Amino acid sequence: MRKVLAGFFILSILLAFGTCARKAPPVKPPSSQLETLIQKKKILAKAGDLEGAEEKARQALAMCIAGKGEKHPETITRMIDLAQILSRRKRREEAISLYRRALAFMEKGEPDSDNLPDVLCLLGEELAKNPQDAEEAADVFTRAMRIIRAKSLGMKDSRLLPLFINLARLYNANGQYEEAEPLLSMAAPMLPPAGGENDPQNALYMETLTDYYLGLAKKPGKTEFLLDELEKAESTAGNQSPTIIPILMALADIRIRGKKPGEAEIGRAHV
Repeated sequence: MRKVLAGFFILSILLAFGTCARKAPPVKPPSSQLETLIQKKKILAKAGDLEGAEEKARQALAMCIAGKGEKHPETITRMIDLAQILSRRKRREEAISLYRRALAFMEKGEPDSDNLPDVLCLLGEELAKNPQDAEEAADVFTRAMRIIRAKSLGMKDSRLLPLFINLARLYNANGQYEEAEPLLSMAAPMLPPAGGENDPQNALYMETLTDYYLGLAKKPGKTEFLLDELEKAESTAGNQSPTIIPILMALADIRIRGKKPGEAEIGRAHV
């Protein structure tokens, strides 16, 4: 009888432990934990909670460094991810530092990576926010452009568009309008047609084009050039040409500042 009771006692203990084991939550593997962090970061960033998104991005980066090493491609991706969040939070220096760190690892481990120009473009955009870094930003954009052109089919790579626009913006800011003009000309046919004026690239292009013409208007002797540009735009696309409004704004600026075109020119300019 004692043996039977002892057997029941042992069996009950085993069943209890088995029940506890079944109720315990499964332990996620590291890859699953990483994916969860990444998804949470995306949700928080989309909702505008950049502080929460940064926390998840940092946790994901730390997990990759601990599990894969600092130079692993996934770790580099997480560095870039965190840098983009920091950029949105206006923490420019931290973002630049992470972009440089990611680029250094990429250039040593994956010098032929197709993602290298994209990271260069991100670094260039961050540098361009400070006029003191404009020269370095131009060098970074130019390097990215050369890499893309060497690897792709000429002008067909869509990644060239933001590079053309960003370089033109830098040249405008420095008063180098002759250098900005060919870049804007190359960017124009690459603009996405479906987005219209609401598309971010189109909006940035129009802002840069307007700055280009307004900058030219401040230089002496540019009235005739602007009028010729207006006539050319009207003859090729009528009133639908996106360049007409920036040119008219430039001609109006000349008038406002007392550098009026002649009466015949005013008629041509519609101002």
